[in-house]
Amino acid sequence: MLIINEKYMEKNINVNTVLKSIEDALLIQESGNFLQPDRIHLGSDKNPFLLMPCFIDDYFSTKLITVYPKNSEINEPVTQGVILLNDMKTGKPLALLNGTYLTALRTGCVGGVSSKYLAKKDASSLAIIGAGVQSLFQVLATCSVRPIKKVYVYSRTESKVDTFIEKLSSLLPDIKFYKSKSSEDAVKSSDIIICATTSSTPVIPDNPELYKGKHIVAIGTYQPENKELPNGVMEAADYIYTDTLFAIEESGDLGIPIKEGIIKKEDIQTLGKVINYEKLNDNLLKSTTVFKSVGIGLFDLCAAESIYKYASENGDSIDIEL
Repeated sequence: MLIINEKYMEKNINVNTVLKSIEDALLIQESGNFLQPDRIHLGSDKNPFLLMPCFIDDYFSTKLITVYPKNSEINEPVTQGVILLNDMKTGKPLALLNGTYLTALRTGCVGGVSSKYLAKKDASSLAIIGAGVQSLFQVLATCSVRPIKKVYVYSRTESKVDTFIEKLSSLLPDIKFYKSKSSEDAVKSSDIIICATTSSTPVIPDNPELYKGKHIVAIGTYQPENKELPNGVMEAADYIYTDTLFAIEESGDLGIPIKEGIIKKEDIQTLGKVINYEKLNDNLLKSTTVFKSVGIGLFDLCAAESIYKYASENGDSIDIEL
């Protein structure tokens, strides 16, 4: 069994590899050719321990992960855990992967795939709201699918922004990064807007006019009482997408506007429906689009599969016998 840790993935795994695996996962989801039992919530509501199993034709995985929102205050990842990948035919454990890094990487790529299929082709500016680990991967993935030249960063925790920009500047030296004084300043300047926070209340302005012709992503919150997006975003939206329709029940970003009559359930579609490897939808790309993600075990499984295959082929990860 391979042990694939954070250092290995950071050094060897290209964002584009995982972007492809997320596209594959979204297509598998649309086909229905997978089994994904409901995630199991244990522990407290504030700091849950989650078990997320998933099965496809050749592999199955089990993700064991904790979500501690206040970890951001002590510079620890909000989500931490491991992912076990097994062979479907024999049940043999194939790899144990660092779930903290993989979750951040695959979630960033989910946002990146949404920008690839929903943001205008010439989008050159990005607003990132939040300066945590997840925000970093959102920027990396988005910049790999669109010709981003400027990134505007805003965080309520101002002390994090300078370090965040310094890290990204070293990874993306051809892109200019700016520290925004407010979320409104960041939003005004950007073609793509990504909210990656644990906030329970909206983190960007409630003004529909700010969002016309833009792509807005909400990636941080996942509980039914929490929402990062104000009603104005939904009012401006021409199209609303999600990674899974389960998000309607799980996420306040979708559930609350539905209850308030701002949008209808029928307005929401899965991102997998628009994925076409041959041609993008030009009319869609020119519209105001919203994407909400809560994450599913299928993403972890497909990302783990792609990383395992890379490590197996290159033979430089840790191999142990159980």
